[in-house]
Amino acid sequence: MTRRLAIILFLGSFALSCLASVSEEVVSPQLRSNQWLSFSSTTEQKGKPALTWLHTTVLPSGTHRPEIRAVDDGSIVVAVVKPGEHQGQDNEGRVKHRVYHLDSTLTQEWNSFPITRVAEPYGEPADHRIALVNDEIVVIYQTLNYQKSRRHTSGPSEDFATDQSLLLARFSMDGEEVFRAPIVDRTSDIETDNFPDHCLLWWDDRLLVSSGARSRMVHIREVTLDASVLADHVLPTGFQGISGNIGNSMFVQGNQLRYFSSNSPAGNGALTLTGLGTQFEATRLAELGGDDDVERHFPTDSYMLGDYTLVTYIARESGQGMSLEENPYSPFIMILNKEYNVVEDIQLGEGGFAHVHPTMTMLGDELFVAWSKRTSYGPQVQIERFTISWLQT
Repeated sequence: MTRRLAIILFLGSFALSCLASVSEEVVSPQLRSNQWLSFSSTTEQKGKPALTWLHTTVLPSGTHRPEIRAVDDGSIVVAVVKPGEHQGQDNEGRVKHRVYHLDSTLTQEWNSFPITRVAEPYGEPADHRIALVNDEIVVIYQTLNYQKSRRHTSGPSEDFATDQSLLLARFSMDGEEVFRAPIVDRTSDIETDNFPDHCLLWWDDRLLVSSGARSRMVHIREVTLDASVLADHVLPTGFQGISGNIGNSMFVQGNQLRYFSSNSPAGNGALTLTGLGTQFEATRLAELGGDDDVERHFPTDSYMLGDYTLVTYIARESGQGMSLEENPYSPFIMILNKEYNVVEDIQLGEGGFAHVHPTMTMLGDELFVAWSKRTSYGPQVQIERFTISWLQT
């Protein structure tokens, strides 16, 4: 797999962090070549920022699909899939997602608490995303009620479901549940509403929640913190606007909305960047990569940092089969300048679990990237921690 490796990374420290109550094993980072990573901080700077790897922290075995966010008090929250013990034949009450609340060094676990469970009438929780709003953890998650005679074994879970819902839950930082209600309540029309690998953004005092459909369309709903839908913008996907309807991310550039999606796996392997206007009209701004034997997919997190745009995504060699075990995805970071040219395209690790779901957060001059790795024990979330400094050019 090709990588743009432009400058040299100094590995400032090779000590790995193991949380006494969280980590179960030490896993070294997968940066296989020494390289500088170009970034921009949240304050305007001149020259190129440079990122120095500090260490990797691992969460317990069985964790995957991480959502990592920095809290105003300097702590870190990570929301993951972490199924609990089976609870009888229907699994009623079984925990599916959990939050780990850690200190800024990732060496102390402040607390850990469940955020979703299997529950009537919505069924089993599946994919999730989070945002931190007003000192609360806002969780948007998909649930499915499965057909009794066709339990999910392989392939999309939705193919085995009688209906699915999109729910909103809110928690205090201490894990107290504040609110829970459906945004979309038990729809069975998968052609027009399908909720796997959705994404969200807190913007203009509301949540923007983007989800897909089995047809070529994407929903972007404006949602209040009490799960009321203010508007549902339905956009076609295609060559001129948003290219794919799941596994995406949104961010703000100035006062403009931006939307990352992907042409993969059926297209040319490129990421795409789309601008959204005041009426949510879509304009393609850039196509990144493509036609180079690399399948880029699921740009699950993105930020505008100074004059640079940072996006985490997954990639693998194309033409090597669709099996996630035989041809696994790996996590990457792509850096764009203000003209949307690729400055760096960096592989962070290898041997990802499923769709890896790399997400990131900034805390001061440090960057944290979380992703799912396949291990002999099953999936396990890795958190890479970096410091950022500036190179004068």
